[in-house]
Amino acid sequence: MVLSVSGRHVGHSVACGVLTVSGEIDIATYAVLRSALDSLHQGGARRIVVDLSEVPYCDSTGIGVLALYAKRLLEADGRLEVTGLSPAVAEIFSVAGLTAVVPSFATVESALRGA
Repeated sequence: MVLSVSGRHVGHSVACGVLTVSGEIDIATYAVLRSALDSLHQGGARRIVVDLSEVPYCDSTGIGVLALYAKRLLEADGRLEVTGLSPAVAEIFSVAGLTAVVPSFATVESALRGA
């Protein structure tokens, strides 16, 4: 399956970025996700909201990329947040322990409001 990723900075500052992901995140596609996160982070984003509402599956390689970025952003006084987790992806996040370090929101809008 093909992974589609698009990123954008939001607000009046480049410090916040939104990444919209569509498709399965696995060993064959994780590099696309990593590259998009790299681009936003190198472009100045310290807070990145990853919209996973169109992601039906995420394996350990995807979890690893998201965990790495959660750590990188925390070290830079930023944060990684996710939105739109399907029940299957939420279960994987929970089992991996990622829910303890990556806040989850229902929508991108609610994440940006901090609700």
